[in-house]
Amino acid sequence: MSNEMIYPPEIAKRIGRSQAFVESALRAGTFPVGKAIQSEDSGRWFYIVPRAEFEAWITGKLPSIQLNDLMNRLAEVFDKFIPVY
Repeated sequence: MSNEMIYPPEIAKRIGRSQAFVESALRAGTFPVGKAIQSEDSGRWFYIVPRAEFEAWITGKLPSIQLNDLMNRLAEVFDKFIPVY
């Protein structure tokens, strides 16, 4: 199994959302694969999304998660973190 990662900019392009949306979902723990970890020293966020898991999810090989349900859940979380002007 590969240790290759996929990062928020590419994920955002693949799912048709912004990078901020993807990062917010990873930070909140609502993205179906991967996670975000914040450095205690610098406060910087690091995003860990294994490419193989992402590809399994995006191609429907993770049957417990439906894309429309995910997008709705992510939109709810995103709206809480990013104010709309």
